[in-house]
Amino acid sequence: MMKNTLLAFGLVMLVGCGEKPAAEVPAEASAVEAASAAAQNVVPAEQLLTGATALRGQTITIENVSVQSTFGTKGFWVQLPNPTNPTAGGSPFLVRTEGAVPAVGSSVDVTGAITAMSAESANEWVAAGSITENDKLLTEFATDYLVAESVTAATP
Repeated sequence: MMKNTLLAFGLVMLVGCGEKPAAEVPAEASAVEAASAAAQNVVPAEQLLTGATALRGQTITIENVSVQSTFGTKGFWVQLPNPTNPTAGGSPFLVRTEGAVPAVGSSVDVTGAITAMSAESANEWVAAGSITENDKLLTEFATDYLVAESVTAATP
């Protein structure tokens, strides 16, 4: 009874101050909206070669990138295209995922947040057992990485 009275009082105070109470949004709706927003923020993969830092904290989608190699049990490197010399191959970019790691050579679309690489991140991955101490040295080649929310097979 006391909780209901306090809740009602709080709502009356919000309305009395000209504020409207926030509508409750189911978690499923929020996840769908976030995925939809990311799908609208498709970034050309080659932009990550020089512009990943400017995208930090943003949820983006990169499409049709090739999985170059796996990285421990929770990560993989994708090959970013080289726009100045397409036949020379591209540069690797690190992706972390809590889902299944795709097969090497497969083409994938990845949606997630661009995050700055740090020694703390690498240490956490070693402590969690998702990479080895030797793998940790490879993180020095990444200034940023993508924390994947979804990894799907690329559509041809």
